[in-house]
Amino acid sequence: MAAVYTGNSVGALTEVKSGLGTALSANGINLSQVAFTFAAAGGTTYAVVVDNSFGSGGFFSLMVQPALPPLLGSASFTPGGPFSFAFSALPGSGYLIEGSEDLELWIPLSSGIVPASGVINYSEPAANGLLQRFFRVRLP
Repeated sequence: MAAVYTGNSVGALTEVKSGLGTALSANGINLSQVAFTFAAAGGTTYAVVVDNSFGSGGFFSLMVQPALPPLLGSASFTPGGPFSFAFSALPGSGYLIEGSEDLELWIPLSSGIVPASGVINYSEPAANGLLQRFFRVRLP
C-alpha cells in the first residue's frame, strides 16, 4: 500500500492518491509493488506513505516521473547568430536546460517554472566560442 498526501502535520493530511499493490514471497524474499499516477502541482510539498503486508521493516524504492515528457517545438539557427529552441511541458512544473560539449559533462544553462502557456523559449548566443553544443531538457 502506498499513498500521497499534502498537509503540514499528521493530523491535517489530505489524501491526494493511494493504491493497493501486489505482494509475493519467494525464496525468503518479500516483494511488494504499487503503482499509480497523480497530477502534481509545482511548488506543492507531498508526503509519501508506504506500508507492506509482511509486517516487518525493509527498504523501498521510489520512482517519480512526469506524466508527459517535454515536447520539442521549433528550433532555429542563423549562421553567426543565436541557436534557439522552444519546448512545451505541463504548466507549473519545474524545468532545467543543460548543455554539453561531449554528452558526458552537462552544465546547467537555465531553469525555472513552466508558465501557464506551457511553452519555454530558449536562445543560446552565437558568441560563446564553442564548436558544438548539445542540449537537453529535464523536468526535475
